[in-house]
Amino acid sequence: MSKFTYPEAVKHLVDVAISQSGSGARVAASILVSANSGSFKVEIPDLCLLDHKNLAAAYAVISGRVSTHRDAGSQIENGYKLIDEIFHQWKGVLLKEVYAND
Repeated sequence: MSKFTYPEAVKHLVDVAISQSGSGARVAASILVSANSGSFKVEIPDLCLLDHKNLAAAYAVISGRVSTHRDAGSQIENGYKLIDEIFHQWKGVLLKEVYAND
């Protein structure tokens, strides 16, 4: 499995969430939004939708968020802006899933 630093992992998942449209991109978006604001939940079974490289990045983001107590947006240049754009790009799908699971 690939090794990522927290900033590298954030950048990797930002690229996935912005440039792709499949389930892996949706999961990348949900991880970033959750690691940025903490007000959004990530379903653990969704991690099964990620390939090995994206899963390694997801683990690094989760671990980095926990160990540093710093938002994902603080890890890369324009991170808060990019993650906000990702939220707006994916919010229809992400919010639909939140309400479907309640």
